[in-house]
Amino acid sequence: LVKGLSDRFDEYERSKVFDAKRVLEEKLVNERNAKEFYREFGEYIDAAIADAVIAISSIDDDDDDTAPIDSQPHEPRGSPRDT
Repeated sequence: LVKGLSDRFDEYERSKVFDAKRVLEEKLVNERNAKEFYREFGEYIDAAIADAVIAISSIDDDDDDTAPIDSQPHEPRGSPRDT
């Protein structure tokens, strides 16, 4: 009797149903972990996202991002007394 049950359990473990059950259990665990993580760190994540939005909102896409910062020659403007 025990051998028969053991064989049937082994067969069950190798079945597609068992694989699907295992995948669902892993997804549930990951989902729970994500909820707990967000519950604990959510305010920091939200603040980081808000900071990133502010940081990139002033980026002008028409700028030449490939040019070195000091690509323009310096033009002396003279002394303020010269005017």
